[in-house]
Amino acid sequence: MIRQKILCLLRHSKSSWLESALADFDRPLSARGNRNASSLNKFLMSKNFVFDKILCSSARRTKETCLVALDGISGQDNTIFTDSLYMTSASTVINMIRSQDNDLNTILVVGHNPSMHEVLEVLTGKHLVKYPTGTFAAVRCSSEWENLLDNFCDLSWFLTPKHLEGLQS
Repeated sequence: MIRQKILCLLRHSKSSWLESALADFDRPLSARGNRNASSLNKFLMSKNFVFDKILCSSARRTKETCLVALDGISGQDNTIFTDSLYMTSASTVINMIRSQDNDLNTILVVGHNPSMHEVLEVLTGKHLVKYPTGTFAAVRCSSEWENLLDNFCDLSWFLTPKHLEGLQS
């Protein structure tokens, strides 16, 4: 029997545009982005999330999102920062996930749009109007990672920063 897999997708939090000379790859989080990532951290801590592996774009804003949102979360030591998740397609992200070891039950991908948006649509068969910065989604998949596209995954969570603020008030 196949153990259910959980795939989480996190679009980086709001980035800062204050330093216009910075390359896109080097943009940091804005103050709002830091607050949103901190709100996500509180939610993840309250739900006792554990990640077997974290795949994170090596862009500055995704690294910073990862560090703030996952502070104290189990699995942080299994983080791989990769340029492959920066400015990439949904198919590249899905292929990265499909190549993961099937012993891993919970994987988090921290990346950018449009790939996070498109990956979620492909895996769930649901149309999304938008996937705002700082949004966290979790899907349950009933197949091994290598067979990820064989069945639709069930959407468990789709939490925008506004949803997270509402949960904590």
